Amino acid sequence: MNDKRSADWQAKEFLYDLRNSANENGFKPDEKWQLSLVTFKDKAALEKKYHASVVAKGSPEDLSAMFTLVQAGLNKPASNAADIKTIGLNQLQYLIAYNPERERR
Repeated sequence: MNDKRSADWQAKEFLYDLRNSANENGFKPDEKWQLSLVTFKDKAALEKKYHASVVAKGSPEDLSAMFTLVQAGLNKPASNAADIKTIGLNQLQYLIAYNPERERR
């Protein structure tokens, strides 16, 4: 139960950070966040390529739960979130949100 509450709290904090980042960076109402579970290397590449990204690091259990909760919080249709075993095997350590329309120039 503690892990679930922790993931809930982390998801709420992540959504709060997304809203703040969108406001600070002047997102238009039709601009949307893209969510991904990534490795350290992929996280660095996405942060370098896209302006305004928000990142959270967590255990496979927390990342799986957070991905689902954040997706619901953003009113995105449910997609196939990676299961805990896949997250661990692929060494996915981060949940990252970025706007694919805002590439760095």
